Amino acid sequence: MALTKFKSYLCLGLLWIGILVNNFVWLKYDNTYFTYDSHRHFLVSLRIYEILKSFSFHTVPPSIDTVQLHPPLVMMLTAPFYFLFGVSQDVSTMVNSMIFLGVLIFAAYGVGLKTADRRAGLLAAFIVCMYPVI
Repeated sequence: MALTKFKSYLCLGLLWIGILVNNFVWLKYDNTYFTYDSHRHFLVSLRIYEILKSFSFHTVPPSIDTVQLHPPLVMMLTAPFYFLFGVSQDVSTMVNSMIFLGVLIFAAYGVGLKTADRRAGLLAAFIVCMYPVI
């Protein structure tokens, strides 16, 4: 039983890594800029990054004002990765896809596992990853 569970997680991990590699290659060829909400989220993540660079307790209240329309979770998760990989739209896209794609894959697997069985969970995760928007 533990071996089949390990195989399932291995398949999900390989699927996750495969999609991330595909996104990375696509971003190397893509030279378009963010628009609308994506652009606004990127700018807010840059503000949060600037606040983190010169953090003090006096800068926390202005950081709350930078996000007026959307909850700041996505931007707050993205900003620390700029310290590791540099500031760019590609880094923003890869970080968000890495985090939330992993959540999506394992959640789809969990739903399929609960409603049917292991194979249904793997199929659900695969089908979700094959949507063009992913």
